[in-house]
Amino acid sequence: LGRAKGVDITKVGSGNAGTTNALRAMGKKAGAIVFICDILKCVIAILLMRLLLGHGDLAMCKTLGLLTGMGCVLGHNFPFYMHFKGGKGIACSFAVILMYNWIVALVALAAFIVILYVTEYVSLGSVVCVTFALIAMILMAIANPYALTLSQRIISIITWTVMGGMAIYRHRANIDRLIHHRENKTRLFKK
Repeated sequence: LGRAKGVDITKVGSGNAGTTNALRAMGKKAGAIVFICDILKCVIAILLMRLLLGHGDLAMCKTLGLLTGMGCVLGHNFPFYMHFKGGKGIACSFAVILMYNWIVALVALAAFIVILYVTEYVSLGSVVCVTFALIAMILMAIANPYALTLSQRIISIITWTVMGGMAIYRHRANIDRLIHHRENKTRLFKK
């Protein structure tokens, strides 16, 4: 999308190849397109996995889908074709959560919108909401609503924990700027 607009997204703004930098560098329409594409790449990968391997054991299908989603997040954050400098994985993580529990995903999205409206900090909304959602998913893995085996539960807990840790780690510079009141605001809403 950046190339089509004559913009090298890695050389403008934060240099990050994600939704927020696309929004700031190329506008709301480009930001929305990047957001939707980031979500769709995870959703399509998980749906393909379910189509190809999802016959039979529901718990195994859930585990394989979760690992597929984590692969999408890793590929988004560290794409080899961009010298391992990608996005921060929030939209991709949201997509994985959406595929597993749409209620948790919608609550997280609503909280993100409220935080963004009140504070105008995308990073704050992203970190708070993805942390909430991933903790909810870890608790669900512990509660075991899909009758996962012990090994599948352990894989789920580790995978959700790694995804949450990665989201926070990728936002470490933003967190530092938030603490020191130097973080950039994103004004999406007219107040």
